[in-house]
Amino acid sequence: MIPIIKNLQIDTLNYIIFLFKSMPDEFDENKILTSTLRVLGEVAKDDGYISYDELQLLKQVRFDVGLYEDTLKKALDDSIITKEESIELNNLKDQIISNASKVALWLDGKVSEDEEKMIKILTNLIERYFKS
Repeated sequence: MIPIIKNLQIDTLNYIIFLFKSMPDEFDENKILTSTLRVLGEVAKDDGYISYDELQLLKQVRFDVGLYEDTLKKALDDSIITKEESIELNNLKDQIISNASKVALWLDGKVSEDEEKMIKILTNLIERYFKS
């Protein structure tokens, strides 16, 4: 079980590392989505509230990471990720970050400090924990 910290008082990157260290070595792929959203949600509400733009960013990430998870599960059905599957997974990882950046700019034409932090953390999570 991943612990929840109500008021994020420690460095966000350390918090991410803490979250993922608390997971078992072989965690269920279903937790990729919930773990990612939990971390990003904590960052979004770090200032005391989640703005409409941040909520839209979280919704986009939820959709894109869900698609990534589905693709990963299909790729792992035979316990082997082929070159084609790896390319598709890498493209999806790039798409997650690209879509998050687009959504952050979408409504008000600017990226807030929290949105920028969310995108940086999302990028870090994808680079460190998402398979390809």
